[in-house]
Amino acid sequence: LGGQALGGAVAKVLFGTVNPSGKLAETYPLRFEDTPAYLNFPGDSDECFYGEDIYVGYKWYDARKMDVLFPFGHGLSYTEFEYTDIKADRNSVTVTVKNIGNRSGKEVVQLYAHALPHPVVATFIGESSFGFRRPEKWLCAFEKIDLEAGESKTVTFELNDRMFSVYDEKAGDFRKLGGKYAMLVGTSSRNLPLSADIDVEDDTNIPPVLNRNTCIEDVYLDGRIPRDLAEDIMQEVRGERIDVGEGLNFGGNGGKRGEIRYVLRQHVDFRGKELTTEKLDSIVEKYNKKLSDLYKK
Repeated sequence: LGGQALGGAVAKVLFGTVNPSGKLAETYPLRFEDTPAYLNFPGDSDECFYGEDIYVGYKWYDARKMDVLFPFGHGLSYTEFEYTDIKADRNSVTVTVKNIGNRSGKEVVQLYAHALPHPVVATFIGESSFGFRRPEKWLCAFEKIDLEAGESKTVTFELNDRMFSVYDEKAGDFRKLGGKYAMLVGTSSRNLPLSADIDVEDDTNIPPVLNRNTCIEDVYLDGRIPRDLAEDIMQEVRGERIDVGEGLNFGGNGGKRGEIRYVLRQHVDFRGKELTTEKLDSIVEKYNKKLSDLYKK
């Protein structure tokens, strides 16, 4: 399969005539049973279930905090590279890479993003996802550079909204999720020595859409919903106004902290005849119109 030149190419790599610079485009697991599709493939009869969802490749191993044989982006070289001086803002990330070995080589510089926990709820429930499943981190960009021994280069990655977006099925479009992100730079998905935080604004082009299954957390933490409007929504759904301030702990009652993960329809059960499914639907419809009108201005 390698052709007649394969033997000579391998010999040049083994004897150091050339410096290999390849990187893995997949993760090598420790066991076949560790792979994300192990329980789903080949499926039953003529049906295959794609149960891994977004957690494929390195995203799966990161989510499960599993050790691997070789991580995504891993590669070997006859020289070494040093990463320093990371700088980041909303528009770009720059990093300096230096060849600290004694021979020339190529390096693939990799940029990943990690959504940091929302400061309001991190103490209580961990990361806020605003109703979306997100991986631990995801590859945003990469660049291959050629460096002579002792040479340094500055690599600049331009950032765009798509790097921080998810597909919103309710809106039928991609939506940028605002918040604080850590931009990670390094040599592989498991070797990211440099990090810098940036702030990303919420998408103001796509209005939020509520439904029965909208989480209370999402009502309060979606930056596109004004705080006073969020409190109005919960006033009608819960039957009492909650001024959460900056804490989202519902007055500090430890037993109520979990309420921010309730969905709106659960209050139909909590309040009995005071809130029917039909009334909840009318509340949702009313505030969806208000939010839609707000974003038309």
